[in-house]
Amino acid sequence: MIFIVKLFIGAVLKGSNFVIEMQLKPLPPQVYQELGKAEVEYTEQQMNASKLTQLLVTHKHKRCWMASNCKDAEELHPLMQGFPLHAYFDYTVHPVIDMVEASKAGMTEPALA
Repeated sequence: MIFIVKLFIGAVLKGSNFVIEMQLKPLPPQVYQELGKAEVEYTEQQMNASKLTQLLVTHKHKRCWMASNCKDAEELHPLMQGFPLHAYFDYTVHPVIDMVEASKAGMTEPALA
């Protein structure tokens, strides 16, 4: 599992600056029936708006990893709160840097300077 996350973080697209790791809590079936379609539609809207640049899910959608293209945590917070099922997810936000793009732009490792 750690390998998959490291591989995913390494593949974050240019401009994405957060990786969100999400775990689904127990979800009553009636809640999924009520909110599932809205969850899919909201996710598609965020992908079309380029706010979500990648989305990886496990087979039964119990865990997922998303790369977001938000300028800061203040922009990310309402994006996450907008998911209709957000109350049923535990999530951890990881600020990330796309090191491939950063090195192309001339960024170097400060500890090696």
